[in-house]
Parts: sequence; structure tokens; C-alpha cells
Amino acid sequence: MDTSKTKRFKMEMRRLAERNTKRAAEPNQAASLWTESDFSPKQLLRHLDTNPIGQLLQLIAALPEVRYDKIEKARRELWISEEALDMRLDMALDRVFEDIVTHHE
Repeated sequence: MDTSKTKRFKMEMRRLAERNTKRAAEPNQAASLWTESDFSPKQLLRHLDTNPIGQLLQLIAALPEVRYDKIEKARRELWISEEALDMRLDMALDRVFEDIVTHHE
């Protein structure tokens, strides 16, 4: 199943392979270590599942998105006041204790 990150990763791999192929074909550059057939996008995509680096990159692409908005909100709340944070923690603990007591009666 292709996720949007996997699709973006494959598209980026194709773009990089095409760029490297173009560089290798430029007459002003020194001879490339890879020939066009050694570094084709089709081969990269075909061996993506078996290549350890490809597998690692697929795992990275499958990681969930970072919710920067939630991180920033938590940072702001921590900066507002430790007293407010203490009050919220006390309320949360009271709810947990109340839940425990009502379930064990």
C-alpha cells in the first residue's frame, strides 16, 4: 500500500536518478563512476524493497507527521504559568483517582 510519503519518496528517487543521469551525460564533467544503466530509476525502484538503505528510507517515510502546532501549543502553555500547569495536573489526577474509586466499588 503506497502512502503519500512513499509516493513522495519514490518521486524524489526518480528525480534524483534523472538528475544524476543528466550530470553523467554532460560533456564538461569528468567521467562518472556510474553509467546510465547502473543508476536507472527503474532499477532503484525495483530494488527499493531489498536494499537496506531503501528499506530504511521507506520506514522513515512511513513515520507519522509531526504535529508542530500541538508542540507549540504545549510549549506556550508551559511558559504561561507553572501554577496553571500544577492546577491542571491536580485536576487530571483527581479524575484518575475518581475513576479508580468508582470502578473498584
